[in-house]
Amino acid sequence: MVCLNIKVLIMTNYEITKVSPQQLMLQVRYTKDGCPDYWVNLRITDFSEDGLHQSASNSAYQAERFWQSISELPQEVVPQQSAGVVKTRIYADAPEHDPFNKNLSYEWVEADNAITQTWVITEKNEEEKADYLNQWRLGLAVTMRQARLALLQQGLLQNVEDAIALIPEPDKTVVSIEWEYGAVVERGSQWVATLAPALGLTDEQMDDLFKLAATL
Repeated sequence: MVCLNIKVLIMTNYEITKVSPQQLMLQVRYTKDGCPDYWVNLRITDFSEDGLHQSASNSAYQAERFWQSISELPQEVVPQQSAGVVKTRIYADAPEHDPFNKNLSYEWVEADNAITQTWVITEKNEEEKADYLNQWRLGLAVTMRQARLALLQQGLLQNVEDAIALIPEPDKTVVSIEWEYGAVVERGSQWVATLAPALGLTDEQMDDLFKLAATL
């Protein structure tokens, strides 16, 4: 069947073929002379008689768009070669790399009998490094137990209370509440950013502390 150019005015018809209220589904078949039937499942909530037909009518554009997309395509294509060989895809485990400084990607290398996955490691530029570090900080969280164990290992646990006391209000009260009652410590949280300099830690040292905590 050849779908006629729909610039010619030909009426579009529809038939409601299935209504499933408990699945919020309306199935409609659209037909047009010279074009293949087009079926669609619509998600609706109005199952009144008027609602069903309004939904079917409003969604006719999907069939029109489909018919438009195939109107210029040939009815049949005969390939020059009707047979081929599917090459084996060989997958490789991703190599270890430093995601803070390196990008990891892969490409497929085709040979006579196989297509092999080949991993490529490249250096991040400064903007990429900063963006990755920022996203890592925002996404990293450890439990308060892990945080306290990491501080203990680094000899900093006993310093926390004294460091909090040095923080001016109102930040001091916020940090104190988070320290005493929080269950999770987020690297990107404001109270951690406030506590770090009070403990004498740089951003890089705080990053290392969270890396350690995540292993405990």
